[in-house]
Amino acid sequence: IYIHITTMAEKQKTLVCGDVNGNFNTLFSRVESIARKSGTFEVLLCVGNFFGADNSQLDAYRIGTRKVPVT
Repeated sequence: IYIHITTMAEKQKTLVCGDVNGNFNTLFSRVESIARKSGTFEVLLCVGNFFGADNSQLDAYRIGTRKVPVT
């Protein structure tokens, strides 16, 4: 997963990542790590293949047992 940090003129922090391929735990773990170092982000843009052959990791985020770390 490739992640790029962009800050807009009005100080809205945007995080951009590439293919997720259903690896939601890896994605959100990386987002949390970056947020600890750079502060929280208002927007997370995922480009490329978001879903993969196995999307079972998404269930925990859909039902709320895990939280997406973007405010």
